[in-house]
Amino acid sequence: MKHTKTLLSGLFALLMIPFLIACGGSSTDTQVGVGTVAFNLTDAPGDYAAVYVTVKEVRVHMSENEAEDDNESSSVAEDQNETEDEAGWKIVAEPNKTYNLLELQDGVKAFLGEENLTAGHYTQVRLILADQADESNNTLDQGHEYPNYVLLEGDTPDAVDTDPTQYELVVPSAYQSGIKLIKGFDVIADTKTELTIDFDAAKSVFENQGAYKMKPTIKIIQE
Repeated sequence: MKHTKTLLSGLFALLMIPFLIACGGSSTDTQVGVGTVAFNLTDAPGDYAAVYVTVKEVRVHMSENEAEDDNESSSVAEDQNETEDEAGWKIVAEPNKTYNLLELQDGVKAFLGEENLTAGHYTQVRLILADQADESNNTLDQGHEYPNYVLLEGDTPDAVDTDPTQYELVVPSAYQSGIKLIKGFDVIADTKTELTIDFDAAKSVFENQGAYKMKPTIKIIQE
C-alpha cells in the first residue's frame, strides 16, 4: 500500500510540471511591448500659389481612458494651460523645417520623423509650429520672412516694391500649445504604425480685412 501511494504521488508531481511551467511563463506574456510610429505630412489641393508652415515638433498622448477620444477633428489650442500637464505626452518628431503644403499633393508626402513608443492606445496628436523659419528659399527664390505665410497667385519678386509677396499667417497659440488633433490610434508591439497628417490648406487659410489667418482643417490618416 505504501508503494502504491508513492507511485501516485510521483505521478501527480509529473502531471503538475506542465501546469507550473505555464504559470511561470505568464509574467513575460503580460509585459508591455514596444512599437514604432512614423509621421508624414501631406495636403489637399488649394488655390494659393504657396502655403508655408514651419513644423517644430509632433507630440502624441497616451491616455488611460481609451473612450475619451476618437472623434476626428483638429483645432488650435486656445489655452496654453491645456498642455501644462506633460504626463502621457511624448515628442515623436522634431523636423524644425519649413514646408510648402502645396508641394505635398497627389500622393507626395514629407517625412516628419518616427519614434519607438510603448504599445497601446494614443488619443491625441499635437502639431507644434516653430516661430522661426528654416534657411531654405521659397518658390520665388526668396528667404522666408515668416515661419508661416502664404504666396498669392500672380505674385512675382517685382511686386515687393508695392505689396509684400509674403503674407504672414496668424495661427493663435500654435507656437506654444500647438494644433490639437483629436484622433486615436494604436501602437502594436513589434509593428510600425504609419500616420499621415493631411493638412487642407484651402479650407484652413482665410483672409480677413487684409490679414491672413489659419484655422487648421487637418485629419490623420493611418496607412
